[in-house]
Amino acid sequence: MYSEVYDVAETVRDLESTFDFSPQELDELESRADLLYRLKKKYGSSVEEMLEYLEQRKEELDQITFAADTAARLEKDLKKARALVEKAAKKLSEVRKEAAKELEARIQEELRQLDMPKVRFAICFSEKEPDATGMDIVRFLMSANVGEELRPIQKVASGGELARIMLALKNVLAENETIGTLVFDEVDTGVSGRAAQKVAEKLAQVSRHKQVLCVTHLPQLAAMADTHFSVEKGERDGRTYTSVVKLDRERRKQELARLTGGTKITGAMLKGAEELIGAAEEYKGSL
Repeated sequence: MYSEVYDVAETVRDLESTFDFSPQELDELESRADLLYRLKKKYGSSVEEMLEYLEQRKEELDQITFAADTAARLEKDLKKARALVEKAAKKLSEVRKEAAKELEARIQEELRQLDMPKVRFAICFSEKEPDATGMDIVRFLMSANVGEELRPIQKVASGGELARIMLALKNVLAENETIGTLVFDEVDTGVSGRAAQKVAEKLAQVSRHKQVLCVTHLPQLAAMADTHFSVEKGERDGRTYTSVVKLDRERRKQELARLTGGTKITGAMLKGAEELIGAAEEYKGSL
């Protein structure tokens, strides 16, 4: 045992002679470890996080240092992009103005067919700062009477005029739409007599290209329908119900007579309703 311990001691002495201990290096390592500890408390829980934080701050410093160059480059890019936008907006404006001429003529013709031959319709363009919609502010103008200047539709059109103008617009624009069904709710507001008949005929024309659903209280429009439903509200067991009933020809005559004369239906009214349906069928057959 003594010999073994002696051999171990000699081995330790030999190893000791190879070690190079430096108190200064120890102080440096301890200082470095303390610095890393303090940095971790402030900039990240690991060396990797601290290095990532360092890279972010370097990028930020570069941005600040070269801010003037970056601003100049961005200004150049902005100028180039603005030029492209203005070019595209001008081209779009030219196409719109060309299409507006055709639309004006088409709407004017539609209004003539809707018994509004003296109404003038125009599309007015004014410029704005270009954006995603272009550089145009588009307004629809009209003059309802001869000698009056063109004004925005919403300020001068009556309820009946507005209804017919919207019908004319929808009829023209629907040709290029993929929508298969058009819904007109009280499109006959403010119209009657001859004008109502013209609206009914126009709806019949539209229905040859699109499915048309129309809510109306005018017998001229109801008579023009291919399929006629009666919608009524009623009460039952303290609750309000809405019933929708498909009408056959006889029920249609009664409904048209009711729309014409109210609750008291006479033979003359039924005969008039029959004539309305017959005239409507004859018109639709000519389309």
